[in-house]
Amino acid sequence: MPDPRLLHTTSHGWHWVGSTWARLIALAGLGGAGLAYLTYLYASQVEPRWLDFNTRRLPLRRLDPAFDGYRIVQLTDFHLGRGKLLTPDRLETIVRRVNAGHPDLILFTGDFTSHLDAVGLDGISRLRLLKAPDGVFGILGNHDYWAAPTRICSAAEDAGMRMLLNRHVVIRRGGAALVIAGLDDVWEKRQDIDAALRGIPAGAPVIMMVHESNYADWVAQDGRVDVQLSGHSHGGQVRVPLLGPLALPNQAWKYPMGLYRLNGMWLYVSRGVGLAQLPLRFNCRPEITTFILDTERPT
Repeated sequence: MPDPRLLHTTSHGWHWVGSTWARLIALAGLGGAGLAYLTYLYASQVEPRWLDFNTRRLPLRRLDPAFDGYRIVQLTDFHLGRGKLLTPDRLETIVRRVNAGHPDLILFTGDFTSHLDAVGLDGISRLRLLKAPDGVFGILGNHDYWAAPTRICSAAEDAGMRMLLNRHVVIRRGGAALVIAGLDDVWEKRQDIDAALRGIPAGAPVIMMVHESNYADWVAQDGRVDVQLSGHSHGGQVRVPLLGPLALPNQAWKYPMGLYRLNGMWLYVSRGVGLAQLPLRFNCRPEITTFILDTERPT
């Protein structure tokens, strides 16, 4: 069985990584007051806006040739709301750039907002501009549940996004099938993998959205999923060079960012677009990832 600590939560929701004091000392040693101020300006104003648009190729053993070259964009962790650096206008600019890449499918892996207000609702409404011929699908994250999950779901669906909470859809190319599934939030213990995968076509590859990355150990053990896409961690947001993140949220500390291989399943953990509680990014740029499905080696 996977390590039960993977689903452990605390009142503050953060898991301090390794020797925290060593990391804090390393930060303090970056320089004097002047350099510290410049570092703060960079981390608060520059890097959070410096989006990394990257592309990954993913070979899927069961992929039908009809889906070779299929393009999927992952968006995650907007954390919209009043006072947030990611404004509705800036999100609209990002959406237009995503559309310019002509994705076949767009997936959102949770945390639309940090708190629901008029600004957050405005931002969600801008998602109506997303364009993909096979649709736009999403799930909720823990912050969505702590805000207003029913209203957030309604707002996302009004914007044209189909929410897959313990559900799946089947994308078809002639007689070939690709399954897109989503789990409800793991932090809130609402996930049901059997419900999400009930009735999927035999032999079809499955791509599953799961907000919290640590749950990949359960999904990989299940054996029916080819790719898990997650967010939640933000990559830690502040990563000390050579040492890594100061802290990671619970249920993301085992798989904080990037591509992993687990029991034959791919896991990709995005650093996300927005900012959670900590209004900084350092050595951990926000990202939007396009996945190209094929039979080549991943890059």
